[in-house]
Amino acid sequence: MLFWLRLSSVALLLAACAPGAEQSGQRIAITTNPPGAACSVARVGAPLASIANTPGSILVGPGRADLLVTCAKPGYQTITLSQPAHPLRPRTGNVVISRGVGALLDTATGGYDVYPGEIALDLQPRNAGGNAAPY
Repeated sequence: MLFWLRLSSVALLLAACAPGAEQSGQRIAITTNPPGAACSVARVGAPLASIANTPGSILVGPGRADLLVTCAKPGYQTITLSQPAHPLRPRTGNVVISRGVGALLDTATGGYDVYPGEIALDLQPRNAGGNAAPY
């Protein structure tokens, strides 16, 4: 009986700490003004997702590094925005069940960091010479 109790405790501990057990990804809406821009999203130089025509949304996994969002539309300047992740407080299950080990692992790997649910970018028109139009 004690063996099965220990085995089930270990299985519960591993499930609480497993990457992706509690969070498979975060959906982020990307909008531009005006709409209809093509946007790409990268993190630490690696492409994550793209949107052919805004508005749209992407799914990103947990991470600590900033997202780099680049949007372009004919007749407008290309714009790039760096969007940082913000930490959340550790989940109670990870602190209680695993005696803090799961919380430490999630904190170290960015499992508690989230991005905003929406990223909005304002595109600036180009003038006839290809430069930004004055305000």
